[in-house]
Amino acid sequence: MYANMNDFCHHFSSLPNAVDCDLIDKGKMRVLFVELDVNDLNKKEYTRLNENLILIPTSKKPTISIHKHEVLFIKSQSCISLRNLFNTNSKFIGIFFNEDSLNYFLKKYYPEFTNTKGNKKESAISLVIDDYFENFVLSILNLYNLKTVSKHILFLKFLELMVHLKNSNKEIFSFFDKSNHTKGGFKNMLERNIDIETNVVDLIKLSNMSASSFRREFHKLYNTTPAKWLKKKKLKCAACLLKNNKKTPTDIYFDLGFESLSSFIFAFKNEFGTTPKQYSIDNDKKYHHPIKA
Repeated sequence: MYANMNDFCHHFSSLPNAVDCDLIDKGKMRVLFVELDVNDLNKKEYTRLNENLILIPTSKKPTISIHKHEVLFIKSQSCISLRNLFNTNSKFIGIFFNEDSLNYFLKKYYPEFTNTKGNKKESAISLVIDDYFENFVLSILNLYNLKTVSKHILFLKFLELMVHLKNSNKEIFSFFDKSNHTKGGFKNMLERNIDIETNVVDLIKLSNMSASSFRREFHKLYNTTPAKWLKKKKLKCAACLLKNNKKTPTDIYFDLGFESLSSFIFAFKNEFGTTPKQYSIDNDKKYHHPIKA
């Protein structure tokens, strides 16, 4: 299993017919085109996607194990095994794309888009292959036959595909869209998933957002950075542990993400005006008054 999407994409981007359209001049957008043969994949290999994925079969034979001849759209954060999903001898074009790439298209070519259906629960949906998809695959394969493939041309092909979906299957964008988090839902997700071992990367993954979108949404809600907010929450967790569970600073500082005991003591004192040890002693006195004769 790949530890994260970067490892997963790095594996595919190393294949001969893979082109990574990480267009620096257009921000943090990333689109990866790759030609895959299911026989080259490890059947036991599962991974959780951190980017959206479109899989288009390159042959006219039925290829998807649980569907007819269809294009498959898989949402980010889905856990999949491509080898289990497709029949033996299947070949397809895979297109990975992050949320920034999707938002670029929506802003430039579909500004009127509104997600009226909300985030769908399904992790994958499919569409029957039509003439457009067959010609699209042929055009990608023809590009691969060139000595060099321009990532800018492939990025335009990605935009072309999005325009086709806009004109023929608009519901796809509601399926992929992550921007309709309500403030209440986003806040509840954050509050529900706080413990001493949580880090900012964990929260970004749980939000189903790109890192940049997560930070923008977070700042709108809290007017601070995720790191500062999480640090404050963890110090409150530390206070509860010191008060209720009789933990010592030495027991918890590392799990809280502090590099040293001294840095934890410094941060705790800045937050509560006293050292962790003194905080524990003071609270112990409050709840254990000596019984007067």
